[in-house]
Amino acid sequence: MTTELPPLHRSEVDGVPVLWREGPGPLTAGLVLGVGRRDETFTGGGTTHLLEHLVMHEARRPRLECNASVGIASTELTVTGRPDRVVEFLARACRLLADPPVERREVEARVLAAEEREEGPDLVGALLVERFGYRGPGLVGAVEPALGAVSAEALRAWSARWAVSGAAACWLTGPPPEGLALPLPARRRPDAVDALPEGALLPGWTQLPGPVLAVSGLVPVGPAAGVALHVLRDRLEEELRHRRGLTYGVDSSLDRLTAVDRHALLATQVREGAETEAFAVVREVLAALAADGPTDAELAGEVESAEETLTDQRTTSDELSALAEAAVLGWPVEATEELLASVRDLTIEDVRDAARHLERSALVAVPEGVDLEVPGLPRLPDGSGEVVEGRVHRPRLLRGVPRGARLVVGGSGASLDLGGGQVTTVRWEEVVGLVEAGDADADFTHQLVSARGLSIPLQARDWRGGDEALRAVLAAVPERLHVRGDPEGPSRRADRERA
Repeated sequence: MTTELPPLHRSEVDGVPVLWREGPGPLTAGLVLGVGRRDETFTGGGTTHLLEHLVMHEARRPRLECNASVGIASTELTVTGRPDRVVEFLARACRLLADPPVERREVEARVLAAEEREEGPDLVGALLVERFGYRGPGLVGAVEPALGAVSAEALRAWSARWAVSGAAACWLTGPPPEGLALPLPARRRPDAVDALPEGALLPGWTQLPGPVLAVSGLVPVGPAAGVALHVLRDRLEEELRHRRGLTYGVDSSLDRLTAVDRHALLATQVREGAETEAFAVVREVLAALAADGPTDAELAGEVESAEETLTDQRTTSDELSALAEAAVLGWPVEATEELLASVRDLTIEDVRDAARHLERSALVAVPEGVDLEVPGLPRLPDGSGEVVEGRVHRPRLLRGVPRGARLVVGGSGASLDLGGGQVTTVRWEEVVGLVEAGDADADFTHQLVSARGLSIPLQARDWRGGDEALRAVLAAVPERLHVRGDPEGPSRRADRERA
């Protein structure tokens, strides 16, 4: 199959790389910044999202189709419309990024907090937290404490650091219109970490709220991983839906984390009570692909499907967006022409090896209340096991804390022991945030948050000597890690660990 693609063009405007290829009209353009959720700290979480909202509120115009998003490693603003209006939007967005309208930050912070509560937990984010804690890509699974605390000065400093020509790229589905300007400050992109943090020991399994059965893993960048994921999804749908009637369908996703790593996910909602049976199928199907690879027919079908997708001009925006992100981050990436050649060169062994990467790094998530007993697949620990030495605080009566529980605060950290082996310990050197809920009537007034993704809820009136315990925690955590947050808590995961 040979399809002539419009040529890919590269140029530069105001020091910003510009990529374009002719695509279906009307003209669509994107401005990509090389900063994402992984570049923030826990307490600074949401700064990029808030900056994006402030800019878009001022940059958008009636009857102009535009959008924006903050991803794991980058942020993108897109616009579709007449060439002159696209030019106007991009120039206005760049000026606003360089000098953000910070006076509106409190209103937009409330909008974002409402948006987050409405959208609810994100499965990819929750699994990245389980894998990496609140480090690097794992920050995607945390809520955004900075929304209620970031100052005008901090927003301006963040903008000055990242909204610069050296951290930006622009793409268009047509020739750059006359007058195109990208007036960002002429500075290089700051140094950033493009490597995965230390993660949990895997393979393993965990429980998450909700009815979803999921398996995720780390796979190399390249077309083999996508083919492996598609084959797995098709085989699972055939077995789980069409043969057994356990589910309606299987979803999949691939998210790029670094220059060489992607996060692969397969997820499905199965009938209540059938989770263990469904997981056995998932494990068997993954093991078979990792052992033998796809059949000749499966590989040929995937290659044909990829060719159809890649040569469909409706995917031009997706290609250009990926190329712009790679240009900003210094990632290797293949344009459609090179990607087509790579897909056509794929072998059964390539796809098999990608499946093996997924199997070796697999993190399985099952609904709460479902237990798996599988040799070689241990459960990830919910807590940390060891209780620190220090002052022991017992629960007050009628406060809803389990009888026999204890809160221990000492020189090395704090521990919450609920009995029955349910221990969560946060050591001072691993604290990434102490979040004040901002609501005296909440179940807890503070959350002590660890880089490992663990957290301890603190409500002084729940404990004998609770005021003393809270003062000790406040004194032990550096002031720069104190942040006022949403009363619902700093993480999706914290709800599972509350007393």
